Amino acid sequence: MDRIGIMGLSLTEADVADVEEVKRRLAGEAKNDRLMFDLADALAASELVYIETCNRVEVVYARELGEAPSRRDIEDMHRALGADPGLAGRLRFVSGRAAARHLFRVVSSLDSLVHGDDQILAQVRSAFARAEEMGLVGPLLAPVFSHAFQVGKQVRTKTDLSRHSISVMSLGVATLRERLPEGTRPRIAIVGAGETATHVARALDGVGLGVDFVANRTVSRALELAEAHGAVGLSLDEFRRDPRGVDVLIAATGAPGYLFSRSELERIAGDAQGGAGLLALDLAVPRDLEPVGSARGGTPVTIIDLEDLRENADRNRALRAAAASEAEELVERRLVAYEERAREKEVATRIEALVSESRELLEREWRRFGEKELAGLDPAERGKIERWARSTFGRLTHLSATAAKELARAAPRSLDGEEEEETIG
Repeated sequence: MDRIGIMGLSLTEADVADVEEVKRRLAGEAKNDRLMFDLADALAASELVYIETCNRVEVVYARELGEAPSRRDIEDMHRALGADPGLAGRLRFVSGRAAARHLFRVVSSLDSLVHGDDQILAQVRSAFARAEEMGLVGPLLAPVFSHAFQVGKQVRTKTDLSRHSISVMSLGVATLRERLPEGTRPRIAIVGAGETATHVARALDGVGLGVDFVANRTVSRALELAEAHGAVGLSLDEFRRDPRGVDVLIAATGAPGYLFSRSELERIAGDAQGGAGLLALDLAVPRDLEPVGSARGGTPVTIIDLEDLRENADRNRALRAAAASEAEELVERRLVAYEERAREKEVATRIEALVSESRELLEREWRRFGEKELAGLDPAERGKIERWARSTFGRLTHLSATAAKELARAAPRSLDGEEEEETIG
């Protein structure tokens, strides 16, 4: 267990700017295989899973040989990212038992911006499957992720935490709706056509707002999403030229920097059909929309980003406190089960090695003893003595192995490699 480490950032303990900076450093590489192998090389990791969501960037890694993961690895991550020491120093690091607990809590949505996030389990499954396809999952990470997925499923089916599905996207849409004047039906555009944009469109339909336009660099994907929701699909360039008088703009792309500058947002606000300016929701990290405050000339541009969703997220946590407590208990029980399995596996491996070495020793000693001490006996007598020796050896080996297994089960929980959640800086 002490061979596993996790480092990264999420919006539960970092601000948007820090998560944004890490994602920006990885932009372009996060979607190809090179990043995974580069990170594995930088960390001297035999196994590695890279997890990225709209509010999280984390690396789960393991070393089969060499030093166990430690906080010193943050410096290696710093060099891999090419980031300034200050940012690297804000990375969260956990190892050993604390790493297993953290992963279980992540998959159970207990470390999400919103408790009960209905997307995180699928997102981590996808990250694990990708690493597995690349040959970066082995005997260390496979068991801990298997237990994580089991507890994630238990939390979803046995607690109220996910009874009413919620996600960052649905929370954003709910916040957006709160800001809109009562009884209005604004003209709404989504920029982006990926997974986040798809969930946003569904959330808009769910609250009766709907979506009017979908714009994307790849127009075919915009048309596909638009058709599914009765909207008009267009390219990003088309939307820039003519924003169609939208009152609400929702940005959810994976672009490495701002898609819309302050001046572009002001222009869209000035052309808004309702005449009240532009209300925008930026769900991207890095952010798609340049911060503006109050636009020049008096036409308001209001941007809600992930930082602004924290207040609603806190309310969500308070409402789901009881369910979250139940989920935490499931996580702790699963953690104990994982520890027991890991300890039993380690004991079994050591016993297997010990038995193998003992057999080799028996063969060597029997040959030496037989050649010197039993040379004068006839084959039948030698056979009797050999059978007795081998039978006695087998019983002694079995007794030793059984005793070792019982000691492992009775042993107090090992804290080897455990690190409290902390940062360096």
